[in-house]
Amino acid sequence: NNSTTLVNDTHLLFAVLANEIWLLELFILAETSSATPDFKFAFTVPAGATMPRRTFVCSGLNDAVSGGGRNDATTGVAVGLAGGCGPLIHIKAVLVCGATAGNVTFQWAQNTATVEDTTVKANSCLIAHKLN
Repeated sequence: NNSTTLVNDTHLLFAVLANEIWLLELFILAETSSATPDFKFAFTVPAGATMPRRTFVCSGLNDAVSGGGRNDATTGVAVGLAGGCGPLIHIKAVLVCGATAGNVTFQWAQNTATVEDTTVKANSCLIAHKLN
């Protein structure tokens, strides 16, 4: 509520070891009270990791693609949400770890600070498969 500062989601995270490769899919059910705040997200990853990703937003009849082809997982990606519709944000990514282990953590916030709630709802999930 009323913040554009990315915060770590305490449920959508997992640990990785050095030099691992992971395939990730996230299904985020997000909701805002109006279209004003919208939504932004990023990830924290271990030092030296890369994570190209593609984002799909399904919001009723208006499906869009945004934030694709980014290697910098820590840069926030803005996603437009129609107020109160509870769209699905589908993120696909490949994480290539460097020599550092650590956590991969989904972060999110409002894209425009607004005094109303922005929510990642129950049944949002992160699915990760180790490839090597």
